[in-house]
Amino acid sequence: MIGRRLFLAGLAVTATAAAGTRQQVRLELPAPTGRHRVGVTDFHLIDGSRPDPRAPEKPYRELMVTVRYPAQRVGGHPVAPHMTRALAEHFAHTAARGTVAIPPRIPVGSVDWAATPTHSHRNAPVELGSGPLPVLLCSPGHLMSRAFGALLAEDLASHGYAVVCLDHTHDPTEVEFPGGRIEVNRQADLPPSPLHGLVQGPHERTPPGDDWRDSGVFREMRESR
Repeated sequence: MIGRRLFLAGLAVTATAAAGTRQQVRLELPAPTGRHRVGVTDFHLIDGSRPDPRAPEKPYRELMVTVRYPAQRVGGHPVAPHMTRALAEHFAHTAARGTVAIPPRIPVGSVDWAATPTHSHRNAPVELGSGPLPVLLCSPGHLMSRAFGALLAEDLASHGYAVVCLDHTHDPTEVEFPGGRIEVNRQADLPPSPLHGLVQGPHERTPPGDDWRDSGVFREMRESR
């Protein structure tokens, strides 16, 4: 819930500024507050000793993991996007449908999800001047991508932590693997979580056709500014 609200906070602010116009919303992540520059790298992990519990036809389990950390230097290391173009295009349709993680139905084309840069520099060398880094694990909630934790992970990394965020393949609405392959949620046949009503209350649902900028989540954020 916290990760989702942090992710949507920037959209709420930007959407308020763009309300009443036809311009496509572009998001900006707040800058980290620590003294360190931030590096980031992704890992594709494969466990060949067991099948995927959510895709039994696959004889292995695979995960995508992102690690953010304090960087020694960032020159020559480009800033990573919040979402790749392929992931953003898929997520745009997820956001249009609305889910537990993204309750408002945001029309496709309203937000340029691929246009948001992070403050993390791809494969920058790790700063180890003070010795081994403390490690924090970021495990997203149901239907949520590790991308939702980028804002918090960057800030923690800027304060000297190594932050490991993973996607639980086939639980998020989409996970991108090397080569642009997208794996989607495969739990549609499972019974709903007993927490579903707590996570997505009636005040957070947006009926089809309603303005997504006036949905409960965004309205609540605007009023709290």
